[in-house]
Amino acid sequence: MHPSYQPARRGRHRKAPQRQWLPVGIGMAAAAVVSSLLTAFVIITTLASKFSAKDSVYAVGARAYEVKPQRPRQQVFTERAAALPVAAFASDGSGFVDSQARCRDTQTARAIGRTEGSLVVICLDRTGRLEYHGERLSDRAALATSADATPGRRFVARNYQVSYAVSPTELLVTSGSSVLKREPMVEYREILSTPVVVAPR
Repeated sequence: MHPSYQPARRGRHRKAPQRQWLPVGIGMAAAAVVSSLLTAFVIITTLASKFSAKDSVYAVGARAYEVKPQRPRQQVFTERAAALPVAAFASDGSGFVDSQARCRDTQTARAIGRTEGSLVVICLDRTGRLEYHGERLSDRAALATSADATPGRRFVARNYQVSYAVSPTELLVTSGSSVLKREPMVEYREILSTPVVVAPR
C-alpha cells in the first residue's frame, strides 16, 4: 500500500536581511573633506612656525627670498648750540696753535690770517725784522722767509722768484707778472700794538 499523499505545509520563511550600502559618492566626498582638513592643518602649522622666526623666508618656486625686518628710522634732531662754535684753527699771540704758521719764541705776531687753503702769520723779532711763516693745508708744506711791510697794510715775503703778499683781504702768490694763486681771507687779525722787546746787549 502506498502512503497517502500529504501536501507540504506552507510556513512562513524568514527573509535574509538586506545589506545597507552607503552611496559611493557620499563616502568619497567625506574622505576628500577629511584630507583637505588635514592638508590645511599641516600648511597652517608650517606657516606659523616660519612666521614665528625673526627673519621670515618666503619660498617661491625653487627660490627663497629673505625678508628682513625694517628698522625704524632714527630721527636726528639738530640742536642749536648756545655757545659760539669752536674755531677749527685756534690761534694766540704767536700765531696758529699746533701749526707751522707760528712765530718763534723770540718773536711776536704782527698779523695773523687764514684762507681756505693756507695759514699765514707775520712775525716781528727783537731787532724789528719781519718774517713770514706760512703753511699750506693740503699737504702741510711750510715756508719761513723774510718779509717787508708795504703801504696799504700789506706784507710781502719773497722766496726765490715767488712773492707772497699778505693783506686784510687776500693772500696773493705771484711769480713776476704771473698770478700763481689768489686766496681770499677767511680770518684776519692785525696786531698793531706790540710789546717793546729790548734786544740783549
